[in-house]
Amino acid sequence: MNAISLQNEFNDGSVTMKEVMAEALDVRNSTLLDSIDEKDSRVAGKAVKTVDLITARPAQTINKTTEKLSNVLLLGDSTSHSSSISQMFSSLNDFDIDLSTISSSVGQSVQTLHNLSQEINSSNPNSIWLLNTFQISFSHSLIYIKYM
Repeated sequence: MNAISLQNEFNDGSVTMKEVMAEALDVRNSTLLDSIDEKDSRVAGKAVKTVDLITARPAQTINKTTEKLSNVLLLGDSTSHSSSISQMFSSLNDFDIDLSTISSSVGQSVQTLHNLSQEINSSNPNSIWLLNTFQISFSHSLIYIKYM
């Protein structure tokens, strides 16, 4: 599409931005663009951005943080020294992670898994049991971390 002719078409009102986007994305019916949920698009965009940030980190930084995390035990009913936990969280600062949002993100993940389990319920009863087991164990580990 020629930029000058596009500008002229915008000025005379013969084409809309939705039509231009549909053509650029090779969508035959421009009304399909109305069905895009902006919130879901943002979530998908954030997920892609997070994966990109993780993969862009140098392996040395990831290995260093993994090593620090492996030195801190947060399993079962073990008791960790508070300085070890603070060291673990300070090592996460290298990744520019907002720790206050982790809890809500995890809660949303659990809710998503719960919704998924309800959808699968009709076709595979065993998958419900597996997802519920995951949800229970995941929730217990979050509660343990939250109240340490």
